[in-house]
Amino acid sequence: MPTIKEEEPTFAYSVRKLPPEPVYNRLRWGNLPSPIYSPQRPDPDAPLILPPVHFSLKRGTLKDAINMLAAITRYSTYCSEAVCNKRISLDAIGTVHELAQMIAKKADIEVAIDHANREISFLPPASEEVKPSFYKGKNAL
Repeated sequence: MPTIKEEEPTFAYSVRKLPPEPVYNRLRWGNLPSPIYSPQRPDPDAPLILPPVHFSLKRGTLKDAINMLAAITRYSTYCSEAVCNKRISLDAIGTVHELAQMIAKKADIEVAIDHANREISFLPPASEEVKPSFYKGKNAL
């Protein structure tokens, strides 16, 4: 029987000029549908849950105190010129409302926290009437 010469295997030459595209994980994560929550609280009469914070201020002005409270809550501030230079010392732990009441009691002022407009205001007491002051320079009558 004649012997058949085994041919050497030939390989196909490369036709691809670029490397193959990267293959990432073929498994995709799917997020299940969930209800869209309304921006309003479900029960408007429910109390706000605010974290307790440590407030420490030694011989600082009320402007410093309101800036510290605003930094805790990320609210804007308004401090009346009639009371902003009063000095106060306070070292306490409590919620923002409790700290505001302590500051109001200690400095004899009124504090308003407006959550809708995100603002904290320090105002003079309602019993104290603030009279406007005018410039009294050389040429004033």
